Amino acid sequence: MVLNCCNRWHDLNTNKIEVISHSMKAKMEEAIKKMAENSLRTLCLAYKKVSQTCDLETKDEKGIF
Repeated sequence: MVLNCCNRWHDLNTNKIEVISHSMKAKMEEAIKKMAENSLRTLCLAYKKVSQTCDLETKDEKGIF
C-alpha cells in the first residue's frame, strides 16, 4: 500500500504539508477500508524528492526507486 511509504500529507484546509500522525494514518486507513467495502478503489498520487546524484536503478528500504 502506498500509504505505508508516505510520511507527509497535504492538508487542503490549511494548504500545508503536514506529517502523517498515527491518528491521521488511522483515519486514512479507515476511509480506504470503507471505500473498499463498497467496491471502490483508492487512487493516490505520491512523490519523492530526488537529487541529481540519486540512484534511480536501486530500490530503497521501502521498495521505491
